[in-house]
This record gives sequence, structure tokens and C-alpha cells, in this order.
Amino acid sequence: MMERSSIIAMFGANKTGKTCLINRLLQKLFPDKYDPTIETLFRYDIRTCEDKFTKLEILDTAGDFEFPDMLRKAIRSCHAFVLVFDVSDPQRTFGEVETLRQLIHEEKCTESLRVIVIGNKLDLVSKRDIAENKILDAIVSIDWGCTNITASANVTKIFLTFIQPFA
Repeated sequence: MMERSSIIAMFGANKTGKTCLINRLLQKLFPDKYDPTIETLFRYDIRTCEDKFTKLEILDTAGDFEFPDMLRKAIRSCHAFVLVFDVSDPQRTFGEVETLRQLIHEEKCTESLRVIVIGNKLDLVSKRDIAENKILDAIVSIDWGCTNITASANVTKIFLTFIQPFA
């Protein structure tokens, strides 16, 4: 029997915590310093709710998409997408999520896309920023019809819920 493999791409501007989220999932680690990513493919066997295992491949991207053809190729090869923005710096990072979401829709040409938007770095948000982030939550959930999660939630649970249809 051939093993199933699902490929999830982690997209977002640089310094939004994409690699940190992956490390929290795979190694239960929270890195204490920033280390820039070029592009990495992580492989992970994940247990489903039926006690089966499925292979999960997570494409971790750098966040600076200097080569649009490579970005388009990555989009075409992936089954699902995690779009990450920094809730403490939404002016810089949320626009990138909007652009990436549009590009994914153009490249995949299907309405049954699996896209989740994660607002990361919630611990760095002040109370005055909460109103702006509620507006972003509404854009993601109402206008885009995507699931929006803040990464203070259980990272393993986020990924398990997200990949369940592929298992």
C-alpha cells in the first residue's frame, strides 16, 4: 500500500514566525533567537484520529519571494496553505498574506482550497492593537471564508485539525 503524503506550504512575510511554528509542532521547541530561513522541507509522520499515520511535508519559505516562478511552482505542488502574519506588525505583514492568498487562488483555480491564516506573536500585541486585529479577523473569516487562528493556541492541534481531510 502506498503511503499518503500531504504537502503544506507555510507562507508569509519574513520574520512572522513560520519556522518557529513548525519547530513548536515537530520538536516542541520555542527558539529564542531569529535565524533566517532560505527554504526547508520538513517531513513528519502524524497520527490521525483513526490511529493511522500519514506523512506530512511542510514547506517552510523565506518570506521574501524574489523569484515569482519558484513561488508559483511551490503553490502548484502543495495541497494546503498556512498563511502567517505578525499581529504585532500587521501593516508590514498582513498585506503579504493578502497577496499570497490571491496568488494561490490564481494558481490553484479551485474553490476547495485548504487555507488557514495564523496571526502569530500575539504575546507582543498591546491592548490598543486589539481593535485592528479584530478587523483583520473579520476580513479573514467573513470576506475570505478562511479559518483564522492566533498562534497562542495549541500548534499541534492546529495542524492536526488542518490535515485531517488528507489522512
